[in-house]
Amino acid sequence: MASSQTQNILTQQAQAWAQVTQRVWILPTIIAAGGLAVRLWCFTGLIASDDVVYAHYAHLLAAGHYSIEANHMALRFGLLLPVAGGYAVFGVSEVTTVLAPLLASVASIVLVFLIAHRQFGVNAAVIAAVLMASFPLSVRYGSILVPEPVAELYILGAVWLYLSARESGRLTTATAAGLLLGIAYLTRELALFVFLAVLIEAAWQRRWRMLLAVAFGSLAVLLGEQLYFWFATGDPLLRLHAMADHNQRPNAMAFLQQRAWRFFRVIPHMMLIPSLGFGLHSLVALALAALASLMLSVRQTALFILWFVVPLFYLNFGTTSLKTYVAMPVGDRYLELIYPPLFILSGALLATLLNKKPTHAGMIISGVVLLAVSGVLCGHLTRATGWRTTDVVRLREIARTIKSESATIVRFEGPSSWAWSGAVDVLEPSLVASPSQRGFVIRPDSGGLPVSVAQP
Repeated sequence: MASSQTQNILTQQAQAWAQVTQRVWILPTIIAAGGLAVRLWCFTGLIASDDVVYAHYAHLLAAGHYSIEANHMALRFGLLLPVAGGYAVFGVSEVTTVLAPLLASVASIVLVFLIAHRQFGVNAAVIAAVLMASFPLSVRYGSILVPEPVAELYILGAVWLYLSARESGRLTTATAAGLLLGIAYLTRELALFVFLAVLIEAAWQRRWRMLLAVAFGSLAVLLGEQLYFWFATGDPLLRLHAMADHNQRPNAMAFLQQRAWRFFRVIPHMMLIPSLGFGLHSLVALALAALASLMLSVRQTALFILWFVVPLFYLNFGTTSLKTYVAMPVGDRYLELIYPPLFILSGALLATLLNKKPTHAGMIISGVVLLAVSGVLCGHLTRATGWRTTDVVRLREIARTIKSESATIVRFEGPSSWAWSGAVDVLEPSLVASPSQRGFVIRPDSGGLPVSVAQP
C-alpha cells in the first residue's frame, strides 16, 4: 500500500514536471531571476582598479570625446560600447557602470540553459543553469566592470548559434556565430581560442562549409578592426602594439623566475582547491565533466571539451607577446570563460544518471541544491572585498559630504590618485573642478586610505 502511494506521488510529480517542461521559457526565466537576485545580494560595484579605466573610456565614447589610444583597455570595444550606451541613456553612475556586466551575467545563465537543453535535454539544462547562476566567480564579477562577463555572453551566444547552424545547415547562422566570436575577441582577446576550438570541432566533424562560414564571420570583424585602426592611426596592428606596451610593465617577466609555480601549480591550485572565489563548483564541475567525457558520446561532448581545453592551455602556457615569451598574468576572473562548458557537461552527466536511475533523483537534486547554496554564500562573503573596495567605501562618504557642502575636489594625491580620481568620476562626476578653484584635496591618510583636506 505504501509503495503504491509512493508510486502515485512520483507519477504525479513527473506529470507536473512534464507540464512545466513543455513551456521551456519558464525554467530559464525563473533561474535567471534567481541569478539576478543573487548578484544584487552579492553586489560589489566599483573596485577602483581596471574598472575605472574602462569607465573613463566609456564616458569619453558617450560624450563623443573618445580618441583612440595605444592602450589595450581602450580598444576593448565589445565592453566599452555597451557601457557607453548606458551612460548616454541613463547618465554616469555606479549602477550604470556595472549594468552591462550585470545583465550579461544574467543573460549568460539563459544561454547556458538553451545550449544544454538543445544538446542534452531539459534536466541537463536546469542543472547547468543553476550551477552557472550560483558559481561564485560569476556572481562576484557579475557586478564589476570587467570584460569577462560580457565576453562570456558573446561566446555563449555564438555557441548557441553554431549549434543551431549545425542542426539547420544554415550558413548565415554560422556566419552570425562567427561575428559574435569576433565581437567577443574585441571584448576579451582570450575569445580567439574559443574561436579556434569551434573551428577544430567543425573540422573534426568534417563540416567544412560551416567552418568557412564561422571563419568568415569572425575574420570580417577582425578585418573591420584593422581597417578602423589603419584609417584612425595609420597602424592596422594597433592592438598588438598596445599589448606590447602593456608588456613593458615591471612584473610582466616576473613569472619566468618561478616557472614551476606559474605553469604547474597556480592555475591547478585555483581550480582544484575549494575557496571562496571558486566555491565547490570548480572541483565538482571538473570531476563531473571528466566523467561525462568518458560516459557520453564524443560527438556530443567534443565541442565543450575543446571549449574548455584550448583556452585553458593558452591561459596556462600562452604568451602575450609575439616577439618574446611573456607569460599570461594570473587572475581568477580570466578563468571565468572556460566554466560554462564544464557546467553543461556536468548537467549532461547528472541528467543521464537521472534517466538511468530515477530512484537517485533525491540525492542528485539535493547535491545540486547544496552546491548552489554554498556558491551563493561564497559570493556573498566575497562581495565588496579586495582591490581598493575599502577606498571606494571611504570615497563614497567623502563624495556625499563634499556634495552636501556644495564644494568641489580640486586635486588627488598619492600613489592611488589615478584610481581615486576615476572612482569619483563615476560616483559624482560634478565634484571634480579645476585646481585653481578652492575646494578639497583627496590624499592618503596614515593607513593609505583616502581622506579629504580643505585646500587653503
